[in-house]
Amino acid sequence: MKFISEVTKSDFKSFNKIAHKRVAEQRGLKAKLTTVNILYWIPLGIAAGALYHFYNGCEGCDFGHLNVSVALVCAWVVAGVFLQKWYFATFIDHAVSDSGTVLGKVTFILDEGGVTEIGEGYKSTFAWSSIQSVERDGECLFLFTDYVKAVIFPIGHISDIQLHELSGILRDRFNYELIEG
Repeated sequence: MKFISEVTKSDFKSFNKIAHKRVAEQRGLKAKLTTVNILYWIPLGIAAGALYHFYNGCEGCDFGHLNVSVALVCAWVVAGVFLQKWYFATFIDHAVSDSGTVLGKVTFILDEGGVTEIGEGYKSTFAWSSIQSVERDGECLFLFTDYVKAVIFPIGHISDIQLHELSGILRDRFNYELIEG
C-alpha cells in the first residue's frame, strides 16, 4: 500500500503538542516537572506573605516601596508565564526549516516489513515491532517509535479507499480504530 502526502508546519505543531504531553507523563518526569513548577511559584507565595505582614499591623511602613515591590512581583509572574508560552511556540515554529527533511512531500509505503517513509533526500524504514503506539490529532496520524519520535502521517488528503485500508492495517497490528463505526 502506497500513500503520498505532505507534512506541513501545522502537522508538526500537532506532533509537538502530543509529544510534549507524552514527555511530561513518562516515568516520574511528571513529578519532577510538578516540583519545578512549585519552586517557580514559591516567590509569589513569599510576596503574598510579605503583603499579609505589611497589611496586618506593620505601622510606619513605606507604601511607595510596597507598591513598587507588588508591581515588580506581578510583572515577574506574568512575564514568566508569557515567556514560557512564547518560547514553546517559537521553538515549534523554528524547530524545522522549510527546506529540511521533516516538511514537504512524503511517500509512505506500508507492507509486511513495516512503514517506509521516503522524502527528499532520505528513506527511513520502521519495522512494525518498532512502533510502540499510534495517536491521532485531527487530520494527522502519529506512529510513535519512542516517547517523542514518531512518523508524522497526514491522512487528510488520502482517498476513502486508502483510509479504510489503513484503518484495517492499524486495527490488525495495533488494535487501533482509525474509523469509528
